[in-house]
Amino acid sequence: MDRAGYKVPLLMDGGIRRGSDVFKALGLGADAVLVGRPILWGLAVNGQGGVTQVLNLLNEELALTMKLAGCARLGDITSDLLHCDPIFRTVCFNRDHAKPEPKEMLERRKPLAYLR
Repeated sequence: MDRAGYKVPLLMDGGIRRGSDVFKALGLGADAVLVGRPILWGLAVNGQGGVTQVLNLLNEELALTMKLAGCARLGDITSDLLHCDPIFRTVCFNRDHAKPEPKEMLERRKPLAYLR
């Protein structure tokens, strides 16, 4: 975020449970994500080993999501890689996407891979 000539880092805190959540946050412009609750769950279950396991799992899931999206580097993640189908009534970040009528949505519906 550029404000008054300064680069302000955008950190996303809250709601990060899977590697695909990290992907979505980075695609929406976050510079980094903060992971709290999953770390505490790992700590409660298996101490330091649990924390390591949680972080490794998040990293593996993010790497898999990046491969599926065709991203080789974190810098390759952009908002145009995020798909929001209006049938699920979610926020669509692609402003060029016209909202079709419900009947049109059902008729043109094709199997798609969604990041959730």
